[in-house]
Amino acid sequence: MKVKTEKDIIEQKNEAYFIKRCKANGIWECKFTSGITGVPDRIAVKNGKVAFVELKRPRNGRPSARQIFELKILRNHGVKAEIAKNHREIDAIIDYLNEGSEQNAGMATDVEKRETDSC
Repeated sequence: MKVKTEKDIIEQKNEAYFIKRCKANGIWECKFTSGITGVPDRIAVKNGKVAFVELKRPRNGRPSARQIFELKILRNHGVKAEIAKNHREIDAIIDYLNEGSEQNAGMATDVEKRETDSC
């Protein structure tokens, strides 16, 4: 079992903030798991908008070359794929997902509670 470092704990705080903000805004989100190395940590969806998010710690949290490569592929497919290191960057992603929510008021916005944390 891996012992959590202070760096891990700081990154987990960003993840907790991201989850809290998504829930507060009716955004469906989950931990994104895949057999592909380097895919972003989280996927978030609201009213037809999708964001793939790689969460990093604020100080010295750097994506690997593989993570940068995967983010570029996702962007080339026309989806938002971002690295977020702090609350301001997380809030910008939440704002993007909320844009146009008023026009899509008839679409489902309820976020169901899941028993698992991953997709």
